[in-house]
Amino acid sequence: PIHRQLIDDIDDDERRIWCLTKYSSSARIYNSFINLFHFLVPFSINVITTLIMIKKIARRRLNIYPQQSYQNHFQRQVYRHQHLLYAPCMLILLSLPRFIISLSKRCMKSAHQPWIFLIGYFISFIPSMMTFVVFVLPSKNYKSELRSFYEQKFRRFRRNP
Repeated sequence: PIHRQLIDDIDDDERRIWCLTKYSSSARIYNSFINLFHFLVPFSINVITTLIMIKKIARRRLNIYPQQSYQNHFQRQVYRHQHLLYAPCMLILLSLPRFIISLSKRCMKSAHQPWIFLIGYFISFIPSMMTFVVFVLPSKNYKSELRSFYEQKFRRFRRNP
């Protein structure tokens, strides 16, 4: 069960009322599992499917060009599709602070400058908002599609003011 408690916090000039929530150990374990699941599973699926795709492309190219080795084909495809491997790794690194914050179970004492903690919390969401920078900008294909999309919209806008 979930237990709630109101606490009056008298800190110099500021008076605050805190609502503390205590969760059962099974709820805390469930929360940690869900956080870990949502952190690792999308990354794993992304990397595994990318490697499967690269492996299949290398096998097809081996059938077409048997004079080169499979390893040579595989290395070329990894180089050609490296942006598909970089993006999930970058997202994992950038979302690590938010993941660590989500697993922290400790309470903090009332600080004189609580905005510092609030800014730190909001900064941890920046990687989630940087999906465009992580996925689109490193990829030549996505960038060229984006450029052609904007050119098409710009032409349409100039024709119909």
